Amino acid sequence: MGRKLLVLFCGVMLSMLGIGLDMGLHWTPLQTHYFSAYVSSVMFGGKGSYSLLFVRYPDGWRMALNKDVVRAAQSRDQARTGLFALSDEARRVGGNALEWRFFPELGNATAAQCLRQGIYDGKGPWKFVRGPVLTGLIFVTLLLTWIIRRDRKAKREAKEGASFAAHI
Repeated sequence: MGRKLLVLFCGVMLSMLGIGLDMGLHWTPLQTHYFSAYVSSVMFGGKGSYSLLFVRYPDGWRMALNKDVVRAAQSRDQARTGLFALSDEARRVGGNALEWRFFPELGNATAAQCLRQGIYDGKGPWKFVRGPVLTGLIFVTLLLTWIIRRDRKAKREAKEGASFAAHI
């Protein structure tokens, strides 16, 4: 039983490592930042507290989209907005500031819709973690199948050996 739990633990860790690698290599900075909030907004009804990043344009403020921000280098922007800075594209079309806005009672369905459309290109959370999670499940399934077959074979051989020894 201990080996089976170890295999399960390794499968979970492999999935988490895969998600982390995928985030670092393929996700936008905002997708990485908002992912836990996105999962919560999709899973739970009611209302939640959300901090959303906004960009100021000449005609007003709007929620920052993937194209609006980049990971910030050490700069004065970082003190105000954390890890984000305006992208060159956002600056070209008039973006001139980033600001976090806190929404303490935003409906989870509203937050999920904003994040799905504005940040996650219409995809649900499962689409973003499916590959690493399925890889971990395949790993666990194959290794557990191998361990179970090996244990059954060892038990059968032990039983046949005991049966043979009893006849001698």
